[in-house]
Amino acid sequence: MSFEIEIKEQPGKIYLIFLEGSLDSDTYTILDERLAPILGLADLRGLVMNLKGLFYVSSDGLSVIFKARRITEGKGGTFMMTGLQPQIKKVFDILKALPETCVFQDMAEVDAYLDAMQKEELEKDR
Repeated sequence: MSFEIEIKEQPGKIYLIFLEGSLDSDTYTILDERLAPILGLADLRGLVMNLKGLFYVSSDGLSVIFKARRITEGKGGTFMMTGLQPQIKKVFDILKALPETCVFQDMAEVDAYLDAMQKEELEKDR
């Protein structure tokens, strides 16, 4: 099965991660390796995983997502997910993982949240 990752850095050390395909036992290491440099940043402020193109996730894939959340939040950053397909959302519902995670319907909602976050930081600096 195919799996693709696109990473976009936003101002303020916020990273958008776009996943497409199947995140499973054959592909989870690819995501883990691509996230390692980002998760290693001391000043990581936010990680947004856009799962709109993800149609399958296994327990191995979930472990990478949960690791990213744990590390991001451990550094005081914000972890968010958007675009969960119904079958992916069901997996998170079963694990009761969604109440602990910021979940947005689409990237427009994420952008509005990130904009507000950055404006708040600018106000603190004044």
